[in-house]
Amino acid sequence: MKLYIKEKAISVMDKFYVRNEKGDKKYEIRRKFEPAIGLKLHILDMDGNELGYIKEKNISLRPKFRIFTGGEHTATITKKVVSMRPKYEVEELGWKIKGNLIQRDYKIVGKEGEVMNIHKGLLKLSDTFVLEFSDKKHVVEALAVVVAIDYILDEKAED
Repeated sequence: MKLYIKEKAISVMDKFYVRNEKGDKKYEIRRKFEPAIGLKLHILDMDGNELGYIKEKNISLRPKFRIFTGGEHTATITKKVVSMRPKYEVEELGWKIKGNLIQRDYKIVGKEGEVMNIHKGLLKLSDTFVLEFSDKKHVVEALAVVVAIDYILDEKAED
């Protein structure tokens, strides 16, 4: 399964859409900043039902986001600094992020193999990121990871 996100949508928009191969809207991502809570990103289906959300953990030395699906905490995205290049892990799901994060050319790998890979679209889709899923099982969680990592990278670029 493939999904598409406009390149600048994640870092600039408070609301953007994730589309399928036909160009139909499949998911809506809404970004809210609540002073007492911090950043919260909602993942909705096109009927407005919340499928999950991502919540920034404010009291942390390194960027950390918690993923919730079905109202339950599913996973935590943590930035690990082990060498010159930071690494990201999705705890609870046992996922690792491999590839070039800056270029948005990476994949999410779990114990059972590749979960998703993201890369820039070719030719007419050059301003679009292509998300290719091996399995539909973890689409919401993988979308949450992509959006959180993009937010972290965008914040770092502003510093």
